[in-house]
Amino acid sequence: MTTHTIAPHRHRPRLWRDRDAWSEHEVRPCGVRGSLEWIQWRNRDGLGIDRAPDISDVLVGRPRRHLLVLWEPVLTKAPGPHLAQAHCCYINTVIFYHRPYVVRPWKHYWYDRAGKLRASGSGFFEWDQLETRFTCWDDRVSFRGDVFEVGGGRVLWANVPGERRQWWVRLAARRIRQEQP
Repeated sequence: MTTHTIAPHRHRPRLWRDRDAWSEHEVRPCGVRGSLEWIQWRNRDGLGIDRAPDISDVLVGRPRRHLLVLWEPVLTKAPGPHLAQAHCCYINTVIFYHRPYVVRPWKHYWYDRAGKLRASGSGFFEWDQLETRFTCWDDRVSFRGDVFEVGGGRVLWANVPGERRQWWVRLAARRIRQEQP
């Protein structure tokens, strides 16, 4: 695992398509698996009663001592970016829409009180809709003795060397407490 980063005033390599990537850890999934633990996790009700989801397959890269880059694999049936476009909505929901957008036909027709014909049930075709394990902005994780707060994320199409290409959620985490000197 390298810790090479690019200085903000220099140009990024030409093959980097992500304009917000500042280190090698943010370009493609890399890092170590299985070294991340939950500190604070809330279920949908906010009570934290349910068991926290398993995060042993999340890749963790550390470009700086105070930053983590988390790569969460997204298990979906959606095809690649040539046919699907990922859209993040709410706090941890990802919807994969058909690319280009295709409008579904109307489902229901009726006449309103004025006698005007109305329709409902339209929308866009979706490949899949799922929820990620990290809720972004609220979760706290522990990595090698330090406590990190998970920030925002982005859904990307990438591959790990030696594995198939798939969708990933790239999250950033900032250290809030240092346990070990």
